[in-house]
Amino acid sequence: MKSPNSAAIFGALVADAAALGLHWLYNPARIAEIEATRGLVFLQPDPDNYSGAKGYLAHGGKLAGESTGYGEVCLLMLKHLAKHGSFNRIEYQTEYRTHFGPGGAFVGYVDSPTRLTLRTL
Repeated sequence: MKSPNSAAIFGALVADAAALGLHWLYNPARIAEIEATRGLVFLQPDPDNYSGAKGYLAHGGKLAGESTGYGEVCLLMLKHLAKHGSFNRIEYQTEYRTHFGPGGAFVGYVDSPTRLTLRTL
């Protein structure tokens, strides 16, 4: 059984992958420069884009089109819905802890909200 929410989650997953290259770059002038020369979507994370700019290059080891931690949450939810047919909070919390926690499958930058969620769970 497919969840009616799966399409929205899939859309968020694609958007996350498209934005990976400039994730956490907070310099409108630099973003405009990048847009003029390379566009804004599905860019390879590049330290030069962040040099001297407000922002943080958290995904330097990732490739264009891969997911941030937020995309990983979307992918985890899609897998959860495929497995259970609908949202099950207790099961999802267990899956979240297993995926993002110590020894989990997620490899990448774990931001403060994710760390706080893991502590809470």
